[in-house]
Amino acid sequence: MPSVIGLNNIRNQAQYLGDGVMAVIEAVARILDVKVSDLQGKKRAKAITHPRHVCMYLARLMTAQSLEE
Repeated sequence: MPSVIGLNNIRNQAQYLGDGVMAVIEAVARILDVKVSDLQGKKRAKAITHPRHVCMYLARLMTAQSLEE
């Protein structure tokens, strides 16, 4: 589980990449070493679900959109 420092690092990376959910997804994929397609897919493996939850949390925190939008 990413620590607060890790979440801040992902958040800073997402802000660097731009606005919107796609920037959050790309930052999480890059830092947590998963594929963007896996984050957007339907796999339920723990290695994918945890980064996906981080995406959802940060997407809601940083934008007015959810991951599905």
